[in-house]
Amino acid sequence: MNFSLIICTYKRAKPLATLLESVKEQTLYPHEILIIDGSPDNATKEMLQQNSFQKLQYFQVTPKERGLTKQRNYGIVKVNATSEVVCFLDDDTVLEPTYFEEIIKT
Repeated sequence: MNFSLIICTYKRAKPLATLLESVKEQTLYPHEILIIDGSPDNATKEMLQQNSFQKLQYFQVTPKERGLTKQRNYGIVKVNATSEVVCFLDDDTVLEPTYFEEIIKT
C-alpha cells in the first residue's frame, strides 16, 4: 500500500531531524515524505541537505501560506496521486519502529 507522510514544520530543524531519523528505522517506509516548511530562514533546508532521507520532498511556503492548517492543505495538494493513505506528523514526534506498520493495519 502506498502512503504519504506530510510533516509541517516551523523553525524546528533539530527536532525534525530526530523525527526523520526515527522514520528511517521504520519497518514500513512511506512512499513519499513531504516536508512543508513555514520557516522564514533556510535552517531546515540546510539540515535536509546535510542528511540523507529517502523519498523526501522539501517545500518552503511563503508567509501567506504559513500556519499548520494552510501548510497541511499545501501538502495535500502535493501528494502523489498513487497514495492511498496520507499521514500527518508533528515535527517533534519520535516514532517506535513499527509505527507505520501498525497504522496501516487499521
